[in-house]
Amino acid sequence: MVNTKSFKLNLTPEKYETLKRISKQTGVSMNDIIRLAIDRYLKEASS
Repeated sequence: MVNTKSFKLNLTPEKYETLKRISKQTGVSMNDIIRLAIDRYLKEASS
């Protein structure tokens, strides 16, 4: 596991609101949603 202290995301206000809404509906933190999305993207890109 690579320890990244922080990284910037350039999200449009609409995408940020969508992320916030999904987080509230699912009870999953925004950080976890972003991490899962990156993991999924990398898995698909490497196959």
